[in-house]
Amino acid sequence: MIKLLFLGLGSPILTDDAAGIKVVEEIASIVGKKKGVDFVTENVAGIRILDIIAGYDKLVIVDAVEKGGKPGELHNISLKELNETVHLTSIHSINFATAIELGKKMGLKIPESISIYGIEIKEVFKFSERMTPEVECSIKSNAVEIIERELGVRSQHLT
Repeated sequence: MIKLLFLGLGSPILTDDAAGIKVVEEIASIVGKKKGVDFVTENVAGIRILDIIAGYDKLVIVDAVEKGGKPGELHNISLKELNETVHLTSIHSINFATAIELGKKMGLKIPESISIYGIEIKEVFKFSERMTPEVECSIKSNAVEIIERELGVRSQHLT
């Protein structure tokens, strides 16, 4: 059986930075308990992420991004896009792509399949547990789209 992890990243107190967390929570509420599927939300980065993802076959990450799009827009980001900044200058500044490579070199069981989704944000500089309306309104539709892509379940079966 394939072990799948949905990982929502972000800070629940920095306005739209909670988008990844909220989308994964929504996915969990739609999918429910399913054998071999876990849902985790965290505010971690760098090498600390290896403790969370090690042992899974497939990983789906959802996080807040700023790519210049419309707030709430869902972006599919390749691991290759993240490789542009792969270098290890300090263990404190390690990025995700570098952490993945390091985990592999350490012999950890790193997921063979990694999907990364970014939710376009509007505001991350204000302390607030409420997201902007544009981003908050996109949570359910983004969750459904990710489920359709990753689990192959059509939207009419989700509502």
